[in-house]
Amino acid sequence: MKLRYWELVGKKVISADGQKLGRVAELITRKHGDQLQVVELQIGAGSLIARIGFKKFRKEMPSYNIPWQQIGRIDKQIYLKVNKANLPQEKHVE
Repeated sequence: MKLRYWELVGKKVISADGQKLGRVAELITRKHGDQLQVVELQIGAGSLIARIGFKKFRKEMPSYNIPWQQIGRIDKQIYLKVNKANLPQEKHVE
């Protein structure tokens, strides 16, 4: 599946049990041949705060790192294969 950066960033993410987790703030990629492959989505207010440079406030806000394999489907929103309870919430210590 080929997607562009702007097609993922900002999309709402919903867990398998219907919980809203936030929006995609950033993509983690790795090089695969001559292309980049998304391996993880960074979700939530904490990830967005870090992206725009306010890292000292990140620890106060929720964020999730979602491996690409946990994505069930993508349309207007991104739906995960796992429940919210099974996702480790990122802990930020600075």
